[in-house]
Amino acid sequence: MGEAGFDASEWKNRVDAAGGDVAAAVRGWMVDTGRRAPGAALTHLEVRGWTRS
Repeated sequence: MGEAGFDASEWKNRVDAAGGDVAAAVRGWMVDTGRRAPGAALTHLEVRGWTRS
């Protein structure tokens, strides 16, 4: 993931791998990248999407 966020196809692949569960995909990515401890709770999630103009 770059500083600007996920590429749409990478995001889709992560969500698909999590069985369609967006929060699980985010939790997995956060643990994988050391941004979250495996047992820590994820209490809030904000997902934004946009298109190029």
